[in-house]
Amino acid sequence: MFSRFFILTCLTFIFVSAHAAKIIDISGEWQFSSDKEFTDIQEGKVYLPGDVASQGFGKRPNSETKWLAGFRDEMFKTENLKKYLTSKTDFKLPCFLQPDMYFSGKAYFEKSVDVPEKLLNSHFSIFLERPHLKTSLWLNGVFIGSNMSAGTAHIYDVSKHIKAGENKIKILVENDNPIDLGRDSHSISDHTQGNWNGIAGRMQLIAKSPIFIQNVQILETENPNVRKFRIKINSFNSGKRNFSLTISATPLASFKPAPKTIKQVFLYVGKESYLEVLYSFGDDPEYWSEFAPKLYEMEIEFKSKNLVDTKKFNYGLRTVAAKENKILVNGLDTYFRGTLDCCIFPLTGYPPTDKESWIKIMETCKSYGLNHIRFHSWCPPKAAFEAADEIGFYLQIENSNWPVKDFSRIGMGNPIDDWIFEETKLILASYANHPSFILYSQGNEPHGEDHRGRDAFLKKWLETFKNKDTQRLYSAGSGWPLLAENQFHLPPNPRIQGWGEGLKSVINANPPNTKFNFDAFVNKYPTTPVITHEMGQWCAYPNFESIKKYTGNLKNRSFEIFKDLLDEAGLSHRANDFYLASGKLQLLCYKADIEAALRTENLRGYQLLGLQDFTGQGTALVGVLDPFWESKEYASNKDFSKFSNSLVPLALFEKMVFSCEEKISAQIKISNFTQSEIKEALITYTVKDSDDIELFSKSFETDLPHGLNVIKDFNFDTSALIKASQLKFIVEIKSKQINVTNDWVVYYYPKAKMPEPKFLIFESMNEDFFKALNADSKIWLKLKPSKEDAAKYGAGFSSIFWNTLWTSNQEPHTMGILCNPKHPALKNFPTNFHSDYQWWDVIKNSTPLRLDSKITPIVAMVPDWYKPMNLALCYEVKIGKSKLFVSNIDFGLQTPSPVLKQMELSITEYLNGTEFEPTQTIPLESSSKIGLYE
Repeated sequence: MFSRFFILTCLTFIFVSAHAAKIIDISGEWQFSSDKEFTDIQEGKVYLPGDVASQGFGKRPNSETKWLAGFRDEMFKTENLKKYLTSKTDFKLPCFLQPDMYFSGKAYFEKSVDVPEKLLNSHFSIFLERPHLKTSLWLNGVFIGSNMSAGTAHIYDVSKHIKAGENKIKILVENDNPIDLGRDSHSISDHTQGNWNGIAGRMQLIAKSPIFIQNVQILETENPNVRKFRIKINSFNSGKRNFSLTISATPLASFKPAPKTIKQVFLYVGKESYLEVLYSFGDDPEYWSEFAPKLYEMEIEFKSKNLVDTKKFNYGLRTVAAKENKILVNGLDTYFRGTLDCCIFPLTGYPPTDKESWIKIMETCKSYGLNHIRFHSWCPPKAAFEAADEIGFYLQIENSNWPVKDFSRIGMGNPIDDWIFEETKLILASYANHPSFILYSQGNEPHGEDHRGRDAFLKKWLETFKNKDTQRLYSAGSGWPLLAENQFHLPPNPRIQGWGEGLKSVINANPPNTKFNFDAFVNKYPTTPVITHEMGQWCAYPNFESIKKYTGNLKNRSFEIFKDLLDEAGLSHRANDFYLASGKLQLLCYKADIEAALRTENLRGYQLLGLQDFTGQGTALVGVLDPFWESKEYASNKDFSKFSNSLVPLALFEKMVFSCEEKISAQIKISNFTQSEIKEALITYTVKDSDDIELFSKSFETDLPHGLNVIKDFNFDTSALIKASQLKFIVEIKSKQINVTNDWVVYYYPKAKMPEPKFLIFESMNEDFFKALNADSKIWLKLKPSKEDAAKYGAGFSSIFWNTLWTSNQEPHTMGILCNPKHPALKNFPTNFHSDYQWWDVIKNSTPLRLDSKITPIVAMVPDWYKPMNLALCYEVKIGKSKLFVSNIDFGLQTPSPVLKQMELSITEYLNGTEFEPTQTIPLESSSKIGLYE
């Protein structure tokens, strides 16, 4: 499967510094050629680093294109999508970003480079930082070898074939999944980065000294009482020379004196040698963490007379261990607040290789209260590790596979089995010294022919690498399996909506509260830390204004389709309203998910899917950031970090709706995963009304130990409240250096004294109804939803989970309510323009009515972007001389809901009054279709 060259030389990842080697840049213009089946233009000039499709090579996508991505049959069965999938002139895909040009296959790149004669005694290698995917190399007509690493640089030893003067380099790049890594793996799939062909990052011909360091790994000694570190050095010495080794470490910040430099002399033992040196960083060295990313600049000099090779790289001291159900970083119990990076880079299709781009991404994540990124089925370039080291950010790396079917299934003797072991070795050789590289999962959701074959393979992988490498924690896979050998588990269970749960999930089936947690699941694993796999997946409506951001080869044709569908439904004028209202509900769902995780005493983290929108798999608009890592206007980093941070106040309400004669009560807890105990923290809890007027406030001082703290029970007497109220409960923590708040909206409803109606009420469109309609009447058509109606539009309280196309039409199919809170019908029913917890009762006991697009509902529901409809819970029209109010809400429950009683009261008072003057009209001859528009 692999050449011997691939196995040997790819382990020689080095930290190159300009003064230690002569670097010849081979980026720039290359001659490109390919076979006719891959491109309409078979040859020409391309610029590398880069990809060929963005430079005009390939074919325009059409219905015959062979994509490297899985599809759902539903897409081809859906009538409103078929015209885009079969169009010869306007082909569009709804399920991932679509390239203007698509290239999948073999691309040949050729270039000549001059080598000065004075360098001929050097050791030469060709360094390709991030090819996609398999490369083969020829130099001066001689085949050198092949490489299929997806996560590390491709490095070729070309010393034997370099000559003075002109040297011809030929590189073959194949991006058609040469061994099956799983077609949806984010390392290769069209769903995320796009199946690009080319080379990103540094491209260099490197001339090194005949003696040089191939690899360095720094490890703690097995005895924790020995304050020395093992530095393992793999060196190359072609001159049969004795040599000296000098090691020094310099703090990059002025935190403590530099450790002493050591120098040792070694005798020649062979061309390739493996050395191990004990080095002390001092009696009390500084350790690296998210709170204090202290780094040393390591300098290792390898010298023999006039031959010198010097390597410089940054290194941070840190320890990580799993103890019972905790993850200890430098001995501190640590909570991992993470998001996924699914390799989504819409402007290029491939990941950046410069540190500044990664710092921007990670600083953005930190501003949203996170401390961790999981790289889903791919490994980022070196620059990502450097950025994380610098700013203090934890990384979970995965091998670049998602083994789902056929030859990607693991433990069956397929080529992927050997590849996984070799890829793991390469990743560790390349990135093991980065302190940010703290978690390692074999891959995403691994499958095999049977669990025994898969699990046996994964147990072997775990035992092989976790025993050799104590610098990070290992897990068999993200999602599953939960093997006893795992050092941490990544199950999908601890979250409020799972795949396939539909309207039976925690958030949709249970009345709102902020008290539930995931103790029952997590406590099954008392000896292994648990981090939630892919929490969230809550959608917001598309922001069509973002279409103009896609200025590269990848275009958001999905959004163009969704915009067309909304236009055809006559609802384009509501696009921004849908976007904002659904976005606010999305934020509420993430808050519910994350706070439940923080309330779970023995859970040690969550990985969101995601902070950023996911561009593939049917288009999953799950982010509060767009695919460019830029904020959406409905959720700022300040909003999000209130409930996702190292220090978070929590209020545990048994319910979010309170009625007359009930005290509003909650238990206050504080999740403190900062660096230490917080002394003499001032805790203030406050109640404010919707006009921001303070109704109650109380403060007290307490110490906040590390972990989850039970603080106090809170009670608020509602006897002074005389009207329905939307109340904000705020908890603030202040200390000398800390000021954080979190808040919750709860609702209070006094006893509803229903006035006598001064209008007609009908529960169906019977003969008497139509008689009244033909007269000059005020009417409330108070429909009661049937069970058949309830299943019609799949309405639920929460937002859509992932998307309906990719989840086989999983409910809900709606994204909350949209209303005008100032409409007089809602005068006595306090609300925002979007869903909050009081709407759970309403939605649970109603079914939307599908209206003609010309009617604007009083209370609408945000529809699925795949099936945009004008959905209403209630609306009003003038029909003939009559004024009609229509609802499809069950107000007559056996156990009356205070929410529904209050809404019924508010509507009744509105219809009794003089403000009931509908401005929208329906012709009298259309009266038989009221509430049944199709």
